[in-house]
Amino acid sequence: MKLAYLRVCSIRKLEDELLSSIEKLCPSLDVLDVSARDPVLCVKYLNKLNNVDVIHATGNTASILAKIKKFRNFIVTVHDLIPLVYSTHIADSSKSVFEIGFRSLIYRYIKKILESDNIATIVAISKFTRNEILRLTNVSKNKIRVVYWGIDHQRYHLMDKVKCRNMLNLNKDMKYILVVASNLRHKRMDLVIEIFNKIQKYRDDVILLKAGYGEKLFGRNIINVGYVPEHMMPMLYNSADVFVHTAEYEGFGLPILEAMACGTPIVASNKASIPEILGNGGYLIDIDSDNCVDKFVSRILDILDDDPENVNWAGIRRSKRFSWEFCARKYLKIYGDFI
Repeated sequence: MKLAYLRVCSIRKLEDELLSSIEKLCPSLDVLDVSARDPVLCVKYLNKLNNVDVIHATGNTASILAKIKKFRNFIVTVHDLIPLVYSTHIADSSKSVFEIGFRSLIYRYIKKILESDNIATIVAISKFTRNEILRLTNVSKNKIRVVYWGIDHQRYHLMDKVKCRNMLNLNKDMKYILVVASNLRHKRMDLVIEIFNKIQKYRDDVILLKAGYGEKLFGRNIINVGYVPEHMMPMLYNSADVFVHTAEYEGFGLPILEAMACGTPIVASNKASIPEILGNGGYLIDIDSDNCVDKFVSRILDILDDDPENVNWAGIRRSKRFSWEFCARKYLKIYGDFI
C-alpha cells in the first residue's frame, strides 16, 4: 500500500509518533511524506498524489488540497473546529503575513472542505470533536471516525520529583503549580491569573510555572519557562505539585494526558473534551459557575497541603488507555477499508 502522509507540521511530535508507529506495525507500507504547511510544496506534489492508495491529511491545514483537486481515498484528521468557533485566532501576531493569509483561507473554507465529497473519511481526535463537526457542519455521522491520540509511555512516566527539580534548577522546598498552554483566549489564562493571585493570599511558598509556545504570563511569583525541549517536558510535569488546565475549548488536551502519565495531580475545567480525556484521572471544575475561581483555589490548596510525595495513581492508570500503537492500529484499519 502506498500512503501519502500530508503533515500540518504545527503538531510535528504527534505526526512523528503516529507515522513511526504505523511504519513499525506495517513495515511494507510505502510512505510519501509531504509537508502541507507550505501550499506551494503541496501543489508540487499533486501529480504524485494521483499514484497513492490513501492520502492522510493530519490536520485542517492539509485538507485544503481536497478543495483544489479530487483525490480518491482522502482522509483528514480534525483536531478541533476552532476556525469556526474562534475566528479571531486568525490574527495571531506571532505568525508571518504569509501564514496568516494561508490560515485565513483555511478558516474561510474549512466547513465546505469537510462537507466536500472529495473527503472519504474524517477522523476526529475525540468524541467532543466529532460532535462539534456534527453541530457545525452538514457532514454525515457515518463519515466520521474517532481515534484518540497516544502518548509515549517510555518518555512520560513517574519520576523522582527532587531529581527532576534539581535538573531544572527548581527549589525543592517550594510548591509549584504548572500550566502548559498558549495565551489564546479559549485557554482562559485570565482564570489562571485570578486563581493564582488568590492562592498567594493563603500561601507564600507557591510559584506558578508557565510553559507553552514561549508565551508569557506576568505577575508576582510567576516563572515563564519559555520553550522546553520535548525530552525535558516529563521532568517539568514531575516537578509540579499540581497541574492546572482552565481551557474552555479543547479538541483533545494533550498536556492533560502527559500530566496524567507523569502522575501529576490535576485540576481542570469541565469543558469540551477535557472530561472525556481526564476521566477519573483528576478533578473537574465547572468554569461557568459563579464561584469557579474559589473552587479551583480550594481544590489546589487541598492538594498542596497533602503529602508532598502525592502521586496521581488514578491518572497514571487512566493514561495507559492511550498509546501510539493503539492509535496506529486504528488508522491502519481505516486505511485498509479503502484497499
